[in-house]
Amino acid sequence: MPKKCCNYTDNTSPTVDQVKAIETTWNKFINDYFKAVDDKYPSTDLTIFSDPVSTVLRNSDGTVKKNGNGQPMFKVEDDDGDMLELAREELNALRLKSLIWDTDDTEISHNATPIVDKQGVMLGMTMNGHTLNDITLPDPDDASKTIVAKGITTYISEGKLTLRTHEGHFRFGDYKKEELIFTE
Repeated sequence: MPKKCCNYTDNTSPTVDQVKAIETTWNKFINDYFKAVDDKYPSTDLTIFSDPVSTVLRNSDGTVKKNGNGQPMFKVEDDDGDMLELAREELNALRLKSLIWDTDDTEISHNATPIVDKQGVMLGMTMNGHTLNDITLPDPDDASKTIVAKGITTYISEGKLTLRTHEGHFRFGDYKKEELIFTE
């Protein structure tokens, strides 16, 4: 069971610009984290991987092969089809790099939460998204009617949006997770 969050700050009247900045902050974190990990392992060029599919490496006795830092090692195919050995931290940086958010669309992504296995390998990511503007959708109960789904700008104008910034709950780096909380 995940630990209950207890270290956060709520902004109960965020601006549209502050909400849009969530994605820019996320992308900066990923790019900075990726660069720091790539610099930490100068013998590997992480920029040659676009789709990191991996297999854990095992020693002849079946135990997991580890690097000098005690991290499990993985066999990963680069863009040329060559198999290279990467540390868990490198693999996680590659997987995070594939999660850059589009800052030019009308949907805001937020509340990024990594799915990590017991060995600290990122398997995926959950996140939420919400449109900036109201959208009209068909009513699922009556096809002749429509319903309006409120967008972020409407929630802000109604004073029903909170921007929550978490401290110290992210598994990688120093990212301060940001989520939007909508009140009806």
